[in-house]
Amino acid sequence: MLKVVIRNIIYTILLPIVALFLGLVLSFVFGRLIPVNVIAYLPPFFTEEDYMAMIRQLGLDQPMIAQFFRYLSDLFTGNLGISAALTPGMPITELLTERIPRSLEFTLLPIVLGLIAGILLGILSAKVRYRWTKLLIQILTILGISMPIFVVGIWSQYTFA
Repeated sequence: MLKVVIRNIIYTILLPIVALFLGLVLSFVFGRLIPVNVIAYLPPFFTEEDYMAMIRQLGLDQPMIAQFFRYLSDLFTGNLGISAALTPGMPITELLTERIPRSLEFTLLPIVLGLIAGILLGILSAKVRYRWTKLLIQILTILGISMPIFVVGIWSQYTFA
């Protein structure tokens, strides 16, 4: 019995750490596999020296393993780097702090409304004895979960606009 508990505790602690590490490795590798040179998006007035300085600043002149450890270090210290394409030279954390409030403004109301509707439909489904009502609620729930978000967006624009 004790061995089972210890094994479960180890799995509970170890598996999320392994999954997080694999996710970090995959995101780093996929980011490096993109065949686009982000430095090429620099404005045309940048000189060759500016280009080389940006490569050094981004650490693209270092070996891949050094880039990975820098990636981990920057990620865990909150340094998400600088923008090379959208607004060259601007820290990404500044870009995010500018745009996150607007995104939250657009997403919080639908989340709250969806939560309220889900709870009310769940209560109704539990209390209703009629099979067709319960079946209708279950079908609507499955459709709502499985429908791609862009379809919901188009339908919402068509319905409420």
